[in-house]
This record gives sequence, structure tokens and C-alpha cells, in this order.
Amino acid sequence: MLTDIPNVVLQISVFSLIFYFMTAFQMDAGKFFTFWVLTVLSALTFTQLYRMIGSLFRSFDNASKISGFWSSAMMVYAGYFISYQNMHPRFQWILWINPASYGYEAIMANELGGLSLECIGSQLVPNGDGYSTTTNRACTVAGAGPDGMFMIGDNYMRQSYSFQLCTFGATLES
Repeated sequence: MLTDIPNVVLQISVFSLIFYFMTAFQMDAGKFFTFWVLTVLSALTFTQLYRMIGSLFRSFDNASKISGFWSSAMMVYAGYFISYQNMHPRFQWILWINPASYGYEAIMANELGGLSLECIGSQLVPNGDGYSTTTNRACTVAGAGPDGMFMIGDNYMRQSYSFQLCTFGATLES
């Protein structure tokens, strides 16, 4: 495990530098290094998970079948493809034992926490040529603020993904 760390850190550093800036995440050093640390921890977690699966089986064929199945289940039940509120109740437990769900939620909170985006164009109702000066418009995006013109990242994560965000130890109320 210890010999994996330098290799994983190097690979994740190259990946993070390219991915973070190519996707135009927030240009903030603290958010970048938080993203980098979360990605390194996730990569190390998955590396050890696959090593554990490999050690449980005598043949590579059986280990690859189980790790392929478990990878698919982890990605589907991480909270992105199927949000927690839309998961079948019998399979919601997968979210709680899934390291991908914790990594996904942490990266989403890092990027969207405290973010406020202005709603524009088709995101506003009513929409059209004659409505551009109307003051009674509302944003249709989940997480829109009380003024109806901005999407608040914390509200978006709570309403769209059922994430329970914590700020300085206090849980945000719905």
C-alpha cells in the first residue's frame, strides 16, 4: 500500500491539473487542493478495494467478475445516476457503504458549496422576447433562491441530490 502512494499521487496530480481547469471549476487554490486531496484519497481507496477483492479469490477470472460487478454497482449507486430519493429502498444501503458516494458528495460540496449562479434565458419563466424587462420572473432550476433569479449551490445539492451539507459543524436546514 505504501509503495502505491507516490505513483497514485503523481497520476492524480497530472489528472487533476488537466481535469480541474479543463472543466472550468472555480479558480480558487483552496478548492483545487481540496479536489486534489479528495481525488487522491478516492484513488487510494479504490486501489485497496480492488486489492482486497483480488485477495479473496484464487483466480483472476473470478476476481475480475466481482470487481467489475462491484464497480458498476458503486458508480450507479453513488448518487449521480440515481439520486438517493429515487433509489429503490432495498438498494439504498449501497450508498452508505460506497466510497464513491462519499467522494462524489465531497467533491460536489467543494465545488457548489457557497456558489451562486445567475439564471438566464430558458431557465427563467416566463421566457421570451417581451418578458426580458418583466420583474416577476422565476428561475426553474432546482435550488433557486428566494429572489428567483439565482441558483444557490447549497440549495441545489440539497434539493437535487438530498445531500446534507455541514458548514462549520452545523447542518443546514431545508
